Amino acid sequence: MALTAIPVGFVAGLFGIGGGLITVPFLFYIFSSLDFNQSYIMHLAVGTSFAIIVPTSIASVLTHHKFNAVDVDIVKSYGIHVIIGVIF
Repeated sequence: MALTAIPVGFVAGLFGIGGGLITVPFLFYIFSSLDFNQSYIMHLAVGTSFAIIVPTSIASVLTHHKFNAVDVDIVKSYGIHVIIGVIF
């Protein structure tokens, strides 16, 4: 994971782009070189990229909350709409 995190973080920070744009092709290359089954390498790369987002997002929310940078009223108003959007 460190093999992807270090260059992805550097390039994403350098160009100001999302990490997934770099992470998915990089993971695809790594999984291909490790002889994973070709029929699901792309699914594995995208899923792994999404899995990386979860702890990063949690850390970001906690940090913003710690510095009182979260408008709780707005978050509450989005809640039901986000849940409906996720389901459908």
